[in-house]
Amino acid sequence: MTDFAASMSAMATLTDEDMGRSWRWRDEGSDLGVRDGYHRSFEAEIGQLAAIDSAGGWSEPVEAMALAQRALGQALGLLAGQPDALLDFQAAPAEWPLREVVRHMLETELSFCANTRWSVTRTEGQPEAMPRELRPAHSEAPGDGGVADLIARLQAARAATDAFVSGLQEADLAKPTVWARSSVDVRFRLRRFASHLTEHGIHAEKVLRAAGREPGEARQMVRAIWGARGAHERRTPGDVIAGLDHQHAARLASFDLAG
Repeated sequence: MTDFAASMSAMATLTDEDMGRSWRWRDEGSDLGVRDGYHRSFEAEIGQLAAIDSAGGWSEPVEAMALAQRALGQALGLLAGQPDALLDFQAAPAEWPLREVVRHMLETELSFCANTRWSVTRTEGQPEAMPRELRPAHSEAPGDGGVADLIARLQAARAATDAFVSGLQEADLAKPTVWARSSVDVRFRLRRFASHLTEHGIHAEKVLRAAGREPGEARQMVRAIWGARGAHERRTPGDVIAGLDHQHAARLASFDLAG
Protein backbone atom coordinates (compact mmCIF):
# COMPACT_ATOMS: atom_id res chain seq x y z
CA MET A 1 0.00 0.00 0.00
CA THR A 2 1.36 3.45 -0.89
CA ASP A 3 1.87 6.14 1.74
CA PHE A 4 -1.04 8.07 0.29
CA ALA A 5 -3.35 5.05 0.32
CA ALA A 6 -2.35 4.31 3.92
CA SER A 7 -3.16 7.85 5.04
CA MET A 8 -6.48 7.88 3.20
CA SER A 9 -7.43 4.44 4.55
CA ALA A 10 -6.88 5.67 8.10
CA MET A 11 -8.61 8.99 7.51
CA ALA A 12 -11.66 7.30 5.96
CA THR A 13 -12.46 5.42 9.16
CA LEU A 14 -12.88 8.40 11.48
CA THR A 15 -16.34 8.83 12.96
CA ASP A 16 -18.44 11.98 12.77
CA GLU A 17 -17.60 12.49 16.45
CA ASP A 18 -13.89 12.31 15.63
CA MET A 19 -14.38 14.93 12.94
CA GLY A 20 -15.60 17.41 15.53
CA ARG A 21 -12.66 16.96 17.89
CA SER A 22 -10.26 19.80 18.58
CA TRP A 23 -7.60 20.55 15.97
CA ARG A 24 -5.66 23.67 15.08
CA TRP A 25 -4.21 24.22 11.67
CA ARG A 26 -1.71 26.78 12.97
CA ASP A 27 -0.82 27.72 16.51
CA GLU A 28 -2.01 31.28 16.11
CA GLY A 29 -5.29 30.33 14.43
CA SER A 30 -8.69 29.26 15.64
CA ASP A 31 -9.59 25.75 16.75
CA LEU A 32 -11.43 24.60 13.64
CA GLY A 33 -11.76 20.91 14.46
CA VAL A 34 -10.39 17.77 12.82
CA ARG A 35 -12.78 18.13 9.90
CA ASP A 36 -10.94 21.25 8.81
CA GLY A 37 -7.77 19.20 8.50
CA TYR A 38 -9.45 17.17 5.77
CA HIS A 39 -10.14 20.38 3.91
CA ARG A 40 -6.45 21.31 4.12
CA SER A 41 -5.67 17.96 2.46
CA PHE A 42 -8.33 18.52 -0.19
CA GLU A 43 -7.07 22.04 -0.85
CA ALA A 44 -3.51 20.79 -1.22
CA GLU A 45 -4.61 18.32 -3.91
CA ILE A 46 -6.83 20.72 -5.83
CA GLY A 47 -4.09 23.33 -5.62
CA GLN A 48 -1.75 20.96 -7.42
CA LEU A 49 -4.50 20.11 -9.91
CA ALA A 50 -4.98 23.82 -10.65
CA ALA A 51 -1.24 24.26 -11.13
CA ILE A 52 -1.12 21.34 -13.56
CA ASP A 53 -4.17 22.50 -15.51
CA SER A 54 -2.84 26.03 -15.82
CA ALA A 55 0.32 24.65 -17.44
CA GLY A 56 -1.82 23.28 -20.29
CA GLY A 57 -0.54 21.44 -23.30
CA TRP A 58 -1.77 17.99 -22.27
CA SER A 59 -2.81 15.60 -25.01
CA GLU A 60 -6.34 14.22 -25.29
CA PRO A 61 -5.26 10.69 -24.24
CA VAL A 62 -3.53 12.11 -21.13
CA GLU A 63 -6.63 14.11 -20.24
CA ALA A 64 -8.84 11.03 -20.76
CA MET A 65 -6.65 9.00 -18.42
CA ALA A 66 -6.72 11.80 -15.83
CA LEU A 67 -10.52 11.58 -15.82
CA ALA A 68 -10.30 7.81 -15.40
CA GLN A 69 -7.85 8.18 -12.54
CA ARG A 70 -10.14 10.70 -10.84
CA ALA A 71 -13.04 8.25 -11.12
CA LEU A 72 -10.86 5.51 -9.64
CA GLY A 73 -9.81 7.78 -6.78
CA GLN A 74 -13.42 8.45 -5.89
CA ALA A 75 -14.13 4.71 -5.89
CA LEU A 76 -11.05 3.89 -3.82
CA GLY A 77 -11.97 6.56 -1.30
CA LEU A 78 -15.17 4.59 -0.78
CA LEU A 79 -13.33 1.28 -0.38
CA ALA A 80 -10.29 2.35 1.63
CA GLY A 81 -10.29 1.25 5.23
CA GLN A 82 -13.41 -0.89 4.92
CA PRO A 83 -13.37 -4.20 6.86
CA ASP A 84 -12.24 -7.12 4.70
CA ALA A 85 -15.30 -9.10 5.82
CA LEU A 86 -17.51 -6.69 3.86
CA LEU A 87 -16.03 -7.90 0.58
CA ASP A 88 -18.19 -11.01 0.69
CA PHE A 89 -21.42 -9.35 1.78
CA GLN A 90 -24.18 -10.11 -0.71
CA ALA A 91 -27.31 -7.97 -0.56
CA ALA A 92 -29.43 -10.59 -2.35
CA PRO A 93 -28.81 -13.96 -4.06
CA ALA A 94 -28.67 -12.41 -7.53
CA GLU A 95 -26.52 -9.45 -6.48
CA TRP A 96 -22.74 -9.29 -6.77
CA PRO A 97 -20.81 -9.10 -3.51
CA LEU A 98 -18.41 -6.19 -3.20
CA ARG A 99 -15.45 -8.46 -4.02
CA GLU A 100 -16.94 -9.28 -7.43
CA VAL A 101 -17.71 -5.61 -8.13
CA VAL A 102 -14.06 -4.69 -7.55
CA ARG A 103 -12.75 -7.75 -9.42
CA HIS A 104 -14.94 -6.78 -12.38
CA MET A 105 -13.48 -3.27 -12.33
CA LEU A 106 -10.01 -4.81 -12.56
CA GLU A 107 -10.94 -7.29 -15.28
CA THR A 108 -12.54 -4.58 -17.40
CA GLU A 109 -9.56 -2.25 -16.96
CA LEU A 110 -7.33 -5.00 -18.36
CA SER A 111 -9.77 -5.76 -21.17
CA PHE A 112 -10.20 -2.11 -22.18
CA CYS A 113 -6.44 -1.65 -22.29
CA ALA A 114 -5.90 -4.81 -24.34
CA ASN A 115 -8.61 -3.80 -26.80
CA THR A 116 -7.17 -0.30 -27.17
CA ARG A 117 -3.71 -1.74 -27.78
CA TRP A 118 -5.10 -4.09 -30.42
CA SER A 119 -6.94 -1.27 -32.17
CA VAL A 120 -3.91 0.96 -32.55
CA THR A 121 -1.34 -1.71 -33.37
CA ARG A 122 -3.23 -4.19 -35.56
CA THR A 123 -2.07 -4.52 -39.14
CA GLU A 124 -4.09 -4.22 -42.31
CA GLY A 125 -6.15 -7.34 -42.83
CA GLN A 126 -6.53 -8.13 -39.14
CA PRO A 127 -10.07 -7.85 -37.74
CA GLU A 128 -11.26 -4.67 -36.00
CA ALA A 129 -12.49 -6.72 -33.04
CA MET A 130 -9.72 -8.21 -30.93
CA PRO A 131 -9.76 -12.02 -31.28
CA ARG A 132 -11.28 -13.74 -28.28
CA GLU A 133 -8.12 -15.74 -27.56
CA LEU A 134 -6.18 -12.51 -27.00
CA ARG A 135 -8.49 -11.21 -24.30
CA PRO A 136 -7.03 -11.13 -20.78
CA ALA A 137 -7.69 -14.39 -18.95
CA HIS A 138 -10.03 -14.44 -15.96
CA SER A 139 -7.06 -15.46 -13.82
CA GLU A 140 -5.33 -12.15 -14.60
CA ALA A 141 -7.95 -10.33 -12.53
CA PRO A 142 -7.97 -12.22 -9.21
CA GLY A 143 -10.45 -11.26 -6.53
CA ASP A 144 -8.79 -12.91 -3.55
CA GLY A 145 -7.21 -11.12 -0.61
CA GLY A 146 -8.37 -8.15 1.40
CA VAL A 147 -9.45 -4.62 0.55
CA ALA A 148 -5.85 -3.35 0.40
CA ASP A 149 -4.91 -6.14 -2.04
CA LEU A 150 -7.77 -5.29 -4.38
CA ILE A 151 -6.97 -1.59 -4.24
CA ALA A 152 -3.31 -2.28 -5.07
CA ARG A 153 -4.26 -4.41 -8.10
CA LEU A 154 -6.59 -1.74 -9.44
CA GLN A 155 -3.92 0.91 -9.02
CA ALA A 156 -1.32 -1.22 -10.80
CA ALA A 157 -3.67 -1.96 -13.70
CA ARG A 158 -4.54 1.71 -14.10
CA ALA A 159 -0.85 2.66 -14.06
CA ALA A 160 -0.14 0.15 -16.84
CA THR A 161 -3.05 1.47 -18.90
CA ASP A 162 -1.94 5.06 -18.48
CA ALA A 163 1.64 4.26 -19.44
CA PHE A 164 0.41 2.89 -22.77
CA VAL A 165 -2.50 5.20 -23.55
CA SER A 166 -0.71 8.44 -22.69
CA GLY A 167 1.71 7.78 -25.54
CA LEU A 168 -0.99 7.59 -28.21
CA GLN A 169 -1.02 10.16 -30.99
CA GLU A 170 -3.92 12.16 -32.40
CA ALA A 171 -4.14 9.86 -35.44
CA ASP A 172 -4.62 6.85 -33.16
CA LEU A 173 -7.83 8.26 -31.71
CA ALA A 174 -9.72 7.95 -34.98
CA LYS A 175 -8.78 4.32 -35.57
CA PRO A 176 -11.76 1.95 -35.69
CA THR A 177 -12.51 -0.48 -32.91
CA VAL A 178 -15.42 -2.54 -31.62
CA TRP A 179 -17.16 -2.08 -28.29
CA ALA A 180 -20.27 -4.05 -27.27
CA ARG A 181 -20.54 -5.27 -30.88
CA SER A 182 -20.75 -1.67 -32.10
CA SER A 183 -18.29 0.04 -34.42
CA VAL A 184 -16.71 2.97 -32.60
CA ASP A 185 -13.29 4.63 -32.55
CA VAL A 186 -10.41 4.65 -30.09
CA ARG A 187 -11.47 8.09 -28.82
CA PHE A 188 -14.76 6.56 -27.66
CA ARG A 189 -12.87 3.73 -25.99
CA LEU A 190 -10.71 6.13 -24.00
CA ARG A 191 -13.80 7.82 -22.60
CA ARG A 192 -15.15 4.46 -21.48
CA PHE A 193 -12.39 4.06 -18.88
CA ALA A 194 -13.72 6.86 -16.64
CA SER A 195 -17.33 6.01 -17.40
CA HIS A 196 -16.96 2.36 -16.41
CA LEU A 197 -15.07 3.16 -13.21
CA THR A 198 -17.78 5.66 -12.27
CA GLU A 199 -20.49 3.09 -12.98
CA HIS A 200 -19.01 0.51 -10.65
CA GLY A 201 -17.95 3.01 -8.04
CA ILE A 202 -21.68 3.73 -7.77
CA HIS A 203 -22.31 -0.02 -7.78
CA ALA A 204 -19.90 -0.49 -4.86
CA GLU A 205 -21.58 2.30 -2.92
CA LYS A 206 -24.94 0.62 -3.47
CA VAL A 207 -23.59 -2.65 -2.01
CA LEU A 208 -22.06 -0.88 0.98
CA ARG A 209 -25.26 1.00 1.71
CA ALA A 210 -27.15 -2.29 1.64
CA ALA A 211 -24.66 -3.56 4.22
CA GLY A 212 -25.43 -0.58 6.44
CA ARG A 213 -22.13 1.15 5.68
CA GLU A 214 -23.38 4.64 4.94
CA PRO A 215 -20.37 6.83 4.07
CA GLY A 216 -19.76 9.29 6.90
CA GLU A 217 -18.26 12.76 6.69
CA ALA A 218 -14.68 11.52 6.86
CA ARG A 219 -15.13 9.03 4.03
CA GLN A 220 -16.88 11.56 1.84
CA MET A 221 -13.94 13.91 2.28
CA VAL A 222 -11.47 11.12 1.51
CA ARG A 223 -13.36 10.41 -1.72
CA ALA A 224 -13.00 14.06 -2.69
CA ILE A 225 -9.29 14.13 -1.76
CA TRP A 226 -8.52 10.89 -3.63
CA GLY A 227 -10.51 12.03 -6.65
CA ALA A 228 -8.51 15.27 -6.80
CA ARG A 229 -5.27 13.29 -6.46
CA GLY A 230 -6.30 11.05 -9.33
CA ALA A 231 -6.98 14.03 -11.57
CA HIS A 232 -3.37 15.21 -11.45
CA GLU A 233 -1.12 12.40 -10.17
CA ARG A 234 0.03 11.07 -13.55
CA ARG A 235 1.05 14.58 -14.60
CA THR A 236 2.69 15.64 -11.33
CA PRO A 237 6.43 15.13 -10.67
CA GLY A 238 7.25 12.39 -8.20
CA ASP A 239 8.90 14.71 -5.70
CA VAL A 240 5.76 16.85 -5.55
CA ILE A 241 3.62 13.74 -4.99
CA ALA A 242 5.97 12.68 -2.19
CA GLY A 243 5.65 16.10 -0.61
CA LEU A 244 1.87 15.94 -0.69
CA ASP A 245 1.95 12.43 0.79
CA HIS A 246 4.12 13.70 3.64
CA GLN A 247 1.67 16.52 4.30
CA HIS A 248 -1.27 14.13 4.53
CA ALA A 249 0.56 11.73 6.85
CA ALA A 250 1.74 14.56 9.11
CA ARG A 251 -1.75 16.06 9.22
CA LEU A 252 -3.24 12.69 10.15
CA ALA A 253 -0.70 12.33 12.95
CA SER A 254 -1.48 15.85 14.16
CA PHE A 255 -5.11 14.88 14.81
CA ASP A 256 -3.77 12.97 17.85
CA LEU A 257 -6.85 10.77 18.04
CA ALA A 258 -5.23 8.50 20.59
CA GLY A 259 -5.01 11.40 23.05
